[in-house]
Amino acid sequence: MARTLHRLPWLRACVMLALVAAVSVAAGCGSSDGGGGSTTSLPAMPADAVMIDVRTPAEFEAGHLRGARNINLESGDFADVIATLPAGAPYIVYCQTGNRSAQAVEIMRSSGFTDVTDAGGLDEAQMSTGLPIESGSPTGAG
Repeated sequence: MARTLHRLPWLRACVMLALVAAVSVAAGCGSSDGGGGSTTSLPAMPADAVMIDVRTPAEFEAGHLRGARNINLESGDFADVIATLPAGAPYIVYCQTGNRSAQAVEIMRSSGFTDVTDAGGLDEAQMSTGLPIESGSPTGAG
């Protein structure tokens, strides 16, 4: 078989393409546990879930999910603001690309929050939740 693949470059290319496709499918093809923020689907969103956008107020005003609360991860008082929230409520957290949301989820979990989901970036969160993107000033800015 090795000699056949060596002599027929197109066959080798087809075999490699099939292997890449198989590995992609087995690896989940882009989904993540939240470490990198690339979440492609969320479990059913509870009716009482609190959406938290951890981007800056300027980013939030430019476009955010309807009903989201803006709690800026980079504000310096993120931990103090989340400490005022009920730790047992369900939270869905997102940012622009998924990096800050992953950091925020880690902080929240280490602070005792038990039901926190990383929705990744804004576009991923919108697709996963079905909520529309709207612009305007922050709701409950912190």
